Amino acid sequence: SIFLFVYRIVEPDTAIDRANDVVRVKIPDSPVQMLTSNTDTNQIKYYYFCTVDHQDCMYMNNTLFKNLANEMKIESFDFFEFVDVENLYGDWTPAKLKSVWGFESYPALVAAKGSANAPEILNVLEWTETTPLDESSIKNWMILNELWNGSADETGELIDKPIGE
Repeated sequence: SIFLFVYRIVEPDTAIDRANDVVRVKIPDSPVQMLTSNTDTNQIKYYYFCTVDHQDCMYMNNTLFKNLANEMKIESFDFFEFVDVENLYGDWTPAKLKSVWGFESYPALVAAKGSANAPEILNVLEWTETTPLDESSIKNWMILNELWNGSADETGELIDKPIGE
């Protein structure tokens, strides 16, 4: 029928693509091992905490990241290390994630250096029920972390700090 044909055209994505061309996330065999494998304690790493089948994560990957990459005229954000939160919960309770990594809800972006058991958290951007992430908040987080190479507003002026700080 015509209805089914139209629906198939506008049908929403139902899962995050593990080989997403925008984020190009690195999905390790063991997320806990990846978190504990940082040997250069002075190197800043950028973590993307999410899970592959969570609706907010799918929206962030398939819409927000894709739009920001288009705005920057790049194909992918290679600087993120994906951490599948679902696989962490056996070893990392939500309370431990909050006390060690500084967030309690996801998706979350974390800039950190040091070891995973005692990281120095530089800053965190997390999705909450009352403040979901949008392109502006992610862009401002990238500016704060010197990851953004595009303009930050319509005038082309770079914003030094995220709005609200």
